[in-house]
Amino acid sequence: MSEINKILLDINMGVTYPFYLLMGEETYFTDIITKSLQEKIISSESKVFDFSIIYGRESSIEKIIEVSKRFPLISEKQLIIVKEAQHLDKNINDLDLYLKNPQKKTILVFCYNNKKLDKRKQVFKLINKIGLIFESKTLYQNEVLDWTKKRAVELGIRLTSQSIEVINSFTGNNLKMIDLNLDKLRLSVDKETLITPEIIERNIGYSKDFNVFELQKTLVNRNINQSYRIIKYMSSNKTKYPIILVLTLLFNFFKKVLVYKSISNKSKASKLMGISPFFIKEYEYASKKFSHDQLINVIEIIMSCDLKSKGINSKGTNPGEILKELIYKIICT
Repeated sequence: MSEINKILLDINMGVTYPFYLLMGEETYFTDIITKSLQEKIISSESKVFDFSIIYGRESSIEKIIEVSKRFPLISEKQLIIVKEAQHLDKNINDLDLYLKNPQKKTILVFCYNNKKLDKRKQVFKLINKIGLIFESKTLYQNEVLDWTKKRAVELGIRLTSQSIEVINSFTGNNLKMIDLNLDKLRLSVDKETLITPEIIERNIGYSKDFNVFELQKTLVNRNINQSYRIIKYMSSNKTKYPIILVLTLLFNFFKKVLVYKSISNKSKASKLMGISPFFIKEYEYASKKFSHDQLINVIEIIMSCDLKSKGINSKGTNPGEILKELIYKIICT
C-alpha cells in the first residue's frame, strides 16, 4: 500500500517516467495510477490531441511506437495508455529500441491485466532502468477490511466495524465495488454521521439481515431456519450474491476460526492472523462453538460444494440447492 501511495504522490508532485509497466491481478490500483497520470498531465483542452487509449488486442508494438514518437500539441507531454497490453506479449521485445531512446515528451503506459511480463526478458530490464514497474496483487480478506477502513477515512466518512464487514460481505475483495459504495455513502450521508448497517441498507440497498456476514453468525449459532431464509434471499439475488463469492467468504471465515483455535497465546491472535482487534471476537466466539475436527469437516464441506458449483462430481449445479446442502451439512456437523 505504501508503494502505491508513493507513486501517486510522485505523480502529484510532477515526478513522472517515460514508461510505466502496470501489471498484476488487482486492476483497481492500475486504474487509479492511470487516472492520476491523466489528471496531472492532460488538461480538458489537450485531451483530444495529447491523450490516447490503445487496446493491445487491436494494435501492435509497431503502431504504438509510431504514436509514441509524436510530439504533444498542447500539453507539455502526451500520455498514451495501452490497455490489455498482455495481448502484445508475443512481440514485446520489439519495444527494445524505443526503450533505449524513448521520446522525452511522451509518457507510455502498458497495463497488463491479470498477467505479468516475464522478468527474465531484456525488455523488462530496460523498462526497469528508465521507467516504473508496479505489480498489483489481490489483497487478502483482512487487508481488504483494513483498506476499506482507511479508504473511508480518506473520503471523510465514518463507518462502524460492523458496517465495514457488511460492505465486505457483499463485495468480497472487489476494491472497485467497495470504492463505488463508499463514494455513494459519502454523497448521501452527512459528514458527521456514524454509518451503521441500517444506513448502508437505506442508501446502498444491501440488507443488513441478509448477507454473508449474517449467514456466518447463523451458521455459528446453528440457526437453521434463519440460515435457510438468508440462502433463499441470496438465491433470488444471484447478481449480488454469486455462489462463488458466498463460498469464498465462508471458506475464509472458517479457515480463520481454525487458525484462531490453534493459537495458544490468544492475546497475540490479532497480530498473528493479521486481523484488526475489533474483529477478533467473532473468531473467538466461533472457535468455542466448533471443535477442531468439526472445523476441518466444515472446510471440507465448503470445498466440496465449491466443486459442485463448478460442475465437478455433480450432475446438478443449481446454486440454491448447493447452498441448502451446505447449510444443512455445516449445522449438522
